[in-house]
Amino acid sequence: MASSNIRRFLIGQVIAKGSERIPSVQVRVPKMVLDKYLLMYFNHPDQFWAAETPGTQSKVGDIVKIQELEERASPTITHQVHEHVFKTGEIRDPVTGKRCRGMKYVDEEFRDAVQSKIENETGKWFS
Repeated sequence: MASSNIRRFLIGQVIAKGSERIPSVQVRVPKMVLDKYLLMYFNHPDQFWAAETPGTQSKVGDIVKIQELEERASPTITHQVHEHVFKTGEIRDPVTGKRCRGMKYVDEEFRDAVQSKIENETGKWFS
């Protein structure tokens, strides 16, 4: 039917940044493969090079959503970064969408109020 128009999306972790002229990242995508004798699934990760879209900066450790390119940008780059799912160091609860540190939520409004109060008193953030 319309299987040729279907874009394949994958989610993986950025493991390296490219040094080519085209800004790119290497993404490791987990793939579960069934062992027919043990009847158990085992992790066999695939690695893809993905071109970064303009205006996005990926860091090593980010979780990104990639999609296949219609035409390859280079012989090694076969995918394109579609969006960032999770950024490194910015941990959010997937249910509430609030930032968290460990098991506690970070109150960003209180944090901003304290920061502005300290800046007004001392003129700088760190004294």
